[in-house]
Parts: sequence; C-alpha cells; structure tokens
Amino acid sequence: MLQCKDKYLDQARKLGVGEDEKFVFICEEYHTELTKIATDQFPEHWHLWEHYASGVILSETGEKSAQVEKLKNAAARHAKDMKGLFRDTIILLVNLLRAAFLPSSLAVDEDGDEANRSERSSYGMWPEDRAISAEALAECVRCCRETHQEIASLNLPSGLLDPLKVVIQDLRVLCLSNFLQEAAEEIRNLHTKETWNVEEGGVTSLPSSYNEIISKLFLFISDVQSSLPGEENIFTRASFQTRLSHLTSILFISFPEAIERACLPEETNDFKSREVASAKRLVIGMSNLDYAKTFIFPPLLERLRSQNFPDLPRTLQVADESWLRVRNNIFDVYCEQRVDPLVAVLEPGMYIGNFSWDDCAVPISVRSYIKVAIMKIITLHSEVFDISPPLIKDVMNEVIRCTAEEMLRLIECVTVWSPNGALQARVDTEALRECTKVFATSKSESFFEETLATLPKDQVKYNSKLLEQLKEDFKSGMMFQMRCFQS
Repeated sequence: MLQCKDKYLDQARKLGVGEDEKFVFICEEYHTELTKIATDQFPEHWHLWEHYASGVILSETGEKSAQVEKLKNAAARHAKDMKGLFRDTIILLVNLLRAAFLPSSLAVDEDGDEANRSERSSYGMWPEDRAISAEALAECVRCCRETHQEIASLNLPSGLLDPLKVVIQDLRVLCLSNFLQEAAEEIRNLHTKETWNVEEGGVTSLPSSYNEIISKLFLFISDVQSSLPGEENIFTRASFQTRLSHLTSILFISFPEAIERACLPEETNDFKSREVASAKRLVIGMSNLDYAKTFIFPPLLERLRSQNFPDLPRTLQVADESWLRVRNNIFDVYCEQRVDPLVAVLEPGMYIGNFSWDDCAVPISVRSYIKVAIMKIITLHSEVFDISPPLIKDVMNEVIRCTAEEMLRLIECVTVWSPNGALQARVDTEALRECTKVFATSKSESFFEETLATLPKDQVKYNSKLLEQLKEDFKSGMMFQMRCFQS
C-alpha cells in the first residue's frame, strides 16, 4: 500500500498549473488500486491466520493431533499481536485515504512531536491546492464501501473495522458537502447564461436551468446520502447539521443572487445584455424570481424534507429573506428607472405656460398634464404586460401610489386658490383617480382623499354639475385608452 501511495503521489507532484482534471484522475486511480490491494491481500492473510490458529494448516497435511494442539497453543499466545497487526493494516489503509482525501483530519501541529510529524509524512503530503470534485469523492466512497463489505464478511474481531467505517462516514460528509457547494456555484453562475429570450409564462430559460441543476444534484447525492446497513446516518453529527443547514440554504439563496447579477451587472460587457433595455431586464428578472418562488422552491423544500435534511424551518426563513431582499432591490431599481421619471413630469406639466391656480379661467376639460401622465402609465402597463402579466398588479399599484403622493405634494404647495383654480384641481385629481381606480390601494386612496380635502370647498357645491360633466367628458374621450387597464 505504501508503494502504491508513492507511485501516485509522485505523479501528482509532477503536475503543472491547470492540470486539475489529471489530478482528479490520479486520485481516482489511487483509491481504486489502494482498496483493491486491501481486498486482495487482507482476506488472504486473515484466512491464513485462521488456519494457523485453528490448526487446520497442519491437520490438512496429516500431522498428529499433539502437533496440532501445540500449534494452536502457540497461536493463542500470539493472537493479541496478530489482532494488532491486522488492526494496524486497516489503520494504514484509512490514513492513506485520509492523507489524499481528508488531509485536515490528519493535521499535526508544527510544534508537535517529531515522531508524529514523521508518521504524518509517511502517509503522503498530497497537494492541498488541488480540488477534488464531489463526483470523484462519490467514487471513492463507493470503493471504500465495497472494501468494507468484502473485509466485513470475514470472521474478524469486534471493532477491527471501526476506523474504516469512520473514514467512510467522513468521506460521505465531505462528498455531500462538495455536491451542495458545486451545485450552488453552478446556480450562482447562471447569470452568465441569461439570453433574455422570454418563453411561455413570462420567464427565460434560467428557472428551468436552475431546476435541472437541483434535479441533477439529488440524483448524484442519492447513494452517498443513503446509509448502508451498519453505517451511521449522515445527518447524525451535530457539527455537520449546522454546516448542512447553511449549505442547503445556499441552494435557495444562489438563484436570486444569479438573477440580481443578471439584472444589475456591475459591467455590461455582454452583447445580449446591452441589447435588452435595462428596464426590460428588471421586469424579466422579477418574473423569473416569482416563478422560482412559486414553482421551484416548494418542490425543492419538499424533497429536502422527504430526505430528512435538518433545520429546514431555518433554511426556509433564510431563503425567504434572500428572495425578498433581491426582489425588493430589483423592484426599487425598476421604480427608479421607470416610475420616478413618470411622476416627475407632473409638476412641469402642471405649470406649463405659466399656469397659476389663483388666476385661471373656468375649467373646460381635464388639463393636458393629467392626460400625459395617464398615457405614460398606460405605456408602462403595456411594457410590463408584454413580458409578465402577473407583475402588473405590483408595478401599477406602486405607480398609482407614487402618482397620488406627488399630486398631494404639489397641491399642498399651492398657497392661493381662485374658485376656478380649485375646481380645475378637483377635476384633474378626480379624473386621475377615476382612471386608475382599478389599481388603487389603501395608500393611494388615502393620498387622493388628502389631496381633495386640501382643496377649497367654497365653490364645489355650486359647480358640482360642471365637475361631473367634465369628468364624464374626459372618461368618454379616454375610453379606448382605459381599456388597456382591463387587459
């Protein structure tokens, strides 16, 4: 086994930069040959000892019973030494495996005993800057399990194979951790594969790619996660439960992060990203997020629950917090790009042509700044509807809330009103409110109510008929446009 170690360790040390795949191949060859040596030689030596200890080795040659008994007595005196020899062989196998795949488990303090450092070095100092894939570790687990099953079939003393069982458990834990980390990294990098081609349902290919990674993950971890007879449950260790909870949370966190990086890149060097307008990317990103939360997260959580993954309530909490943070961030950026400019046109439009609320003619219609604002709201509605109709409610609720809030601010800034000005402002406010009522919220309604309450009421009753007539004329003229909100 030591010669096997020297052969493959020498190959590994000769590798150059960028040859990680060759390193993984060398490790796979190493554990395959190492475990084969163990399964070939250990049973042979054990059977030889059994024949010696029982006297069978002499009785088969026709020796007299006295000589057989003498041999058995001699074997009994050396039984403890032989048991120690076989135990040391198993420990050597285990430590050779640990040195290559679990080097931190053999760590020796640099200031420690020279003998300990020498022993550690004898197992091989494998390059620790080389990554071993989870798939390669899974193959190592399989070989070690086969070795354990082969040797366990022998009539061995109790506890002799415990070190091998422990290293199998350690390898399973490492393997599962690496599978989860690799999947999370693949998910995190999905932003590089975003094409911005909207498919049925208002989403791109990213949610589907995310789901494929998750499905592939569960396929890969199935064997490693499942415990064979006599093996410890992989989730038993408290220290691993904490780490596993963190790793499973990352499976949920990584997708929103990928969406965020796709929608809000630090530098947009990708031609496809530059080709698609920023606002459109944000709407697509929100649609992808909503789809994942509705159709991918619940089945993923259920699969984790069915396989007894620990601390799932905490995982769900972290997932919800991450999703909400990214969703709100993208939504806020979208509002900054599309809603804020829309609201900003109200004030200049309100005072275009040096209009004054304390010196204006009798109202004959809703003023043009309200019509312009409504047309911009319709344009925004169409922009969102073309990509993802389910997002309409969220976006339009915010648009109307911001518009109503800005109307209140502008009206509150007026210090002097003429009767005609007050009536005109009421016509404008009520027309805007009526046209957008399908997307009204308690907050937007509150702003509209405050706006109307701020206006002087002296002429309202007297001009109520004119007020209603102007509103009806406006709604008739805008009937076609208003149908857009019913889409």
